[in-house]
Amino acid sequence: MRKIFILLNVTLIFLLFVSIGLAQGGEIMVTAHRGASGYCPENTLSSFKKAIELKAGIIELDVHRSLDGEIVVIHDDKVDRTTNGKGKVKELTLKELQSYDAGAWFAPEFKGEHIPTLREVIKLIKGKILLNIEIKAEGCEEGIVKIVKEEKIIDQIIVSSFHHQFLKKIKKINPQIKTAALVTYSPDLKSIVEDIKADALNIRWEFLNESILKKAHQLGLEVNVWTVNDKEALEKMIELGVDGIITNYPDKLLELLAQKTQSKEL
Repeated sequence: MRKIFILLNVTLIFLLFVSIGLAQGGEIMVTAHRGASGYCPENTLSSFKKAIELKAGIIELDVHRSLDGEIVVIHDDKVDRTTNGKGKVKELTLKELQSYDAGAWFAPEFKGEHIPTLREVIKLIKGKILLNIEIKAEGCEEGIVKIVKEEKIIDQIIVSSFHHQFLKKIKKINPQIKTAALVTYSPDLKSIVEDIKADALNIRWEFLNESILKKAHQLGLEVNVWTVNDKEALEKMIELGVDGIITNYPDKLLELLAQKTQSKEL
């Protein structure tokens, strides 16, 4: 019975990946940056629901740790920019954080949005879309691994960070979790593979060239670019042959990929 359950679980995960790939109309994985943040307030449940609706392949989000140890979804280390509150995330409890409005700053119709926890988001997206969890601050690693294990979603997530020591700690706790090294410069690919033991390179698109892409692929790294919203830049990255593109407008990228697929078939 246990073997049957495991087989069914693996099959469902495989079908999820296949369906996402087909939905995108190509081999490039479309990642919704902080959700569909071009249309909704970033890192909110509305933004994540919109990303699912637009048929993105992955949702990218950012996490911090609250004063009382909860893993919360917000980009900045302060709440000031994206809520009506003030203060550092690490100095506020979950109750305090969720008392702030995280939507009205973007548009009046989003009034009432709150800062979600990572667990809330996982419960929303599980079985529907993949998840890229970017660690923004120290102290999140063990909490992320615990939540991912409890929610049984290890095969549907990747953990990324500019702070590569966080990724090393994630791998130390659970080597099965996929990680992606975020960089804004020409990367030390050997270090990313051998020291950080990352599975992917997430690089600012302006810094990627054919040579870096080729070397990264030779070392077994997936290569994803961020944050690409301009049509000309999107087309350049598609032609270069990246594995994934992170964008605020997943629908526009999907439309562009569909057009290119159709033109190849003619």
